[in-house]
Amino acid sequence: MSKHLFLVHSFATYRCTLGVIGYKQLDPAACIIVTVNGFVCKDLPEGISIGGISSIGRPNVNSVRRAFEYRRGLRERDLEVKSLTGGHEFHCYTPHTYYDFARLIVTHPELSLIHISEPTRPRLIS
Repeated sequence: MSKHLFLVHSFATYRCTLGVIGYKQLDPAACIIVTVNGFVCKDLPEGISIGGISSIGRPNVNSVRRAFEYRRGLRERDLEVKSLTGGHEFHCYTPHTYYDFARLIVTHPELSLIHISEPTRPRLIS
């Protein structure tokens, strides 16, 4: 059974998440909300799980030690995602891929489908 991993960072993305779950009639037991930036989900429907993923920061090209710590952090976050999804294949619903852990999740080996709800608009640079 595929899991459904939702990245939620605001009330708007939380309401959108609940709307998607209802519209697609997803099994609440297969849905996992990963909160970002300290957002707290209120009135969470029964059966939906809440989880968190630690930030991995940015690699420092001037520090070999920091580069190795960053790589170790990537492996640790992959294991966190695997733990959240129970090792199952999953679909990711994310507002965007600006955050480091969002990029980490959308490149995870068990990811089978990604949905981006806030695509960025192209900007004219002159």
